[in-house]
Amino acid sequence: MAKITKCAKCGACTTPCPVYKITGKETLAARGRIHLLTKLGTNEHSQNYNEIFSKCLLCGACYQACPRDINTPELIVDARENGAKIGGFANFKKLLIQKSLSSPSLLPQAAAYLPTIKKVADKLLPVSSGLRTKLALFESDPYHQKTGFIKSLQGIQEEGYTKKAAYFPGCLANYLMQDIGAATVNCLKQICATDTIAPPEQSCCGMAAYASGNMQEALHLATKNILAFSSPPYADLPIVTSCATCYAHLRSYRELFKDDKEWQQKAESFADRVCEFSSFLLTNISSEFQFKGQRDNQRNVFYHDPCHLRFPKKNEKPIVNEPRQLLAKIQGLTLNELEDGPQCCGQGGLFNICHPDDSQAICSSLLAGLFKTEAEVVLTTCSGCLIHIREGLSQKKSALKAEHLSLFLNEYLDPPDRLS
Repeated sequence: MAKITKCAKCGACTTPCPVYKITGKETLAARGRIHLLTKLGTNEHSQNYNEIFSKCLLCGACYQACPRDINTPELIVDARENGAKIGGFANFKKLLIQKSLSSPSLLPQAAAYLPTIKKVADKLLPVSSGLRTKLALFESDPYHQKTGFIKSLQGIQEEGYTKKAAYFPGCLANYLMQDIGAATVNCLKQICATDTIAPPEQSCCGMAAYASGNMQEALHLATKNILAFSSPPYADLPIVTSCATCYAHLRSYRELFKDDKEWQQKAESFADRVCEFSSFLLTNISSEFQFKGQRDNQRNVFYHDPCHLRFPKKNEKPIVNEPRQLLAKIQGLTLNELEDGPQCCGQGGLFNICHPDDSQAICSSLLAGLFKTEAEVVLTTCSGCLIHIREGLSQKKSALKAEHLSLFLNEYLDPPDRLS
C-alpha cells in the first residue's frame, strides 16, 4: 500500500497511456487504477473491477513517466492475480491462450481438431479476436508446424565459428513462423560468426501467464527455462532471443524470484545472460562483415519499437537505437519515423484477445501515422506486434508488408547452408 499512496495524481501517466488516449476514461489511466486500489485494495472481485484492470497493455509507459517511480504494471498484475477466480468470457479466452502457450505441444496437436475447434470458436470468438491469428488455428500451412524449430538445431556442430550462443526463439518462431528462427540463426552465423544451439527442454517464457496474474504457472515456466539453459553445453553461453517480449520477460526473472532464496541467484545469473537480437548483432558484428545491399537498391522502411524495449523495467536500458544502427549499415536503405514519435501497436498480449475493439483502435492510430511516411516495409522484433500489425494492414487492405527484423536482414545475406 505504501507504493500506492505515493501517487501525487499529477497526471504524468495519462499522456503516454495508449488506452487512455483512445477512451479518455480516467479509470483506465494509471492514476485512476491506483485510486481504485487505495479505496478497494486488491481483494475485490467484482466484474467491473476485473474489467478495469484487464484493460491495460502492461506497456510500461506509465511507469517510465511516473516522477515517483510507482510500478503501476506490477500493481495491475497483483490485482489480476487476486481477481483470477472471477469467471466470464474474457477469462475463458485468457485461459485458452495461457494453456496453449505453456503447453507447446497443444499448438501442433490442435491442427487435428480444427473442425471441432472451429465450430466452437465461431460461436465464442469474434472474428476480430487475435486468438485466431496468434494460435494460427484457422490458417493452413505454412504457419502450422508439427515440431518445434529448435529440434532442427539438435546435434549439429559446425566448424569455422569462433563463438557460440544459445537460442530462445519464443513460441512464434519455434512453432508458428519457423522462418524467423532460421533467419535468426543465419544472421548470427554470417554477421557475428556465431554458431547457435538450443536446449530442447526450453518452454514458453511465461509472459502470458504472468500478465494474467497466474504466478504459479509463470514461476513453473521460468524454472523450466532456467534449468534448460543452465546445463552443459548451454551453461555460460549468451542466450539470444529474437522476440522482444520474451527478452523483456526473461530478463525479469530476477524480479520474479526476488523472494525465493533458493532460486534468486539462479534467476539472476540466467537473466544476465539474456541478449536481445539486434543488440547482440550490433555488439558482436564481425569487423570484416558487410551487408550486400547496393546503393542503387533504394528502399524505405519503418522500424516499429516494441513497448517492452521502449519502456523497460527500472535498471534496464531502452533498446531503440540498436536496431536502427544495424539497419543504417545497409546501403540504399532509408529509415522512416513517425511525426509524433514511436507508438504502441495495441497488441499487448492478452489485451488484444480480450479487448479487440480497443486494440484495433490503438493499432489504427499507429497505422494512420505510418501511412503518412514513404515506408514500404514495417519491421519489428516483437512476435505479438508483428502479428497485430499484419492484421491491421490486412484490414486496411494496405500493400505495406510487416516483417520480423531477422527476415529483412536475411535478404542482405548469403542463403543459409541449412535450416531453410
